[in-house]
Amino acid sequence: MRRDFAGDAADDVLARLAGLRLVQAEKQSTERILAAVVFLAAGDLDRLAYAVWVAETHGRDVLVASGLGSSWLARLDEELGAS
Repeated sequence: MRRDFAGDAADDVLARLAGLRLVQAEKQSTERILAAVVFLAAGDLDRLAYAVWVAETHGRDVLVASGLGSSWLARLDEELGAS
């Protein structure tokens, strides 16, 4: 996340992520949804606002749009490097 958002923006993003109201969190991994929001934002605060809205209203859609829907482990490796 700090790779995409620098300085004060990173703190703002972390606060937005901490304040997410996820309606489907019990069905999906919260960490996976948070990663999806950051991936979709791609360093842009306007895109972040949209990704937060999608996550809060259509949790599964944010996963699919970010590539974390089905083969999410491969997508994480692609984005963050193999663990």
